[in-house]
Amino acid sequence: MSHIRSLALAAILLFPLPALAQEGAVPQGGTIWGGKEHVLPPDQLHAQEKAAGVALSPAEQRSQDEEVEQLERQVLQGAHEGPGAPSP
Repeated sequence: MSHIRSLALAAILLFPLPALAQEGAVPQGGTIWGGKEHVLPPDQLHAQEKAAGVALSPAEQRSQDEEVEQLERQVLQGAHEGPGAPSP
């Protein structure tokens, strides 16, 4: 299940969401659009996740971080190899 969650996270981070383009809220300059920052600082995000009862344990967070880093390396490696390169 964690693998699916990590893939979903990687997809969200790598591909813009069509919903963001609605009502003039098109991202400009990364995570700032409409003159407002739309990403919580990690400490605020963790506090909200903990309050909602969905925060990962430190071990789960480390595992997820490692998995996301591995996915990023795979994506970057694929980008360097080009579209015609065989997948691993």
